[in-house]
Amino acid sequence: ECARLGRPDLEEIGKLSKLFRYTNTIIITPQRMFDLRDEYDREQFERELMRGNDYLEYTKKILQRGKEISLRSGWYVNAVIPYGYTRAWADEGKRKRPTLAIVEEEARVVRMIFDWYVNEGIGAMKICQRLNAMGIKPRKGDIWKKSTIVRMLKNEHYIGKVVIRKHIKVNTVEDLNITKHCVFNPEYETIDGKHPAIIDELTFQKANNKIH
Repeated sequence: ECARLGRPDLEEIGKLSKLFRYTNTIIITPQRMFDLRDEYDREQFERELMRGNDYLEYTKKILQRGKEISLRSGWYVNAVIPYGYTRAWADEGKRKRPTLAIVEEEARVVRMIFDWYVNEGIGAMKICQRLNAMGIKPRKGDIWKKSTIVRMLKNEHYIGKVVIRKHIKVNTVEDLNITKHCVFNPEYETIDGKHPAIIDELTFQKANNKIH
């Protein structure tokens, strides 16, 4: 269908229309054929592309709304699983809902990180060095990095919470080009999650007081 071609954005719709028009490309769909050298066909083709873009934006809104409803109910619906957990499923009536279950081998590492940082006063970089010396591997890569440790110390999932809109996407204009960025949202929310905590709230608060 033509509508599928128009799903990126309005700028891409214009590019596609010009590309097919000036290369004399004939668009054949199950419904009809478009010859973009013809003004009427070109207008109809662009309308089909717009319809696809509108449908995509509508679908995104529906999916985001469903995700937020699940998060507000305490379910973990994010794609990335925090270190110390694995994906799990729990019953809610007749439905299976996504949550987290503790991976004890990794959870012990999480507890050590918080203990070293809060109770022994060891900084994030030295924690990396200690973990690397012990031969403990992170989920990604071969060595621990300071940024990874800091993110873990700030991760509310370890106290049994789920977060809503902690990072949001914003568009900026740079040299007449639109660039998307993921930025921290200071007004994000935390909700009691369905998953078990690895770290108690007092320890977590002490760690974050030290970071800030």
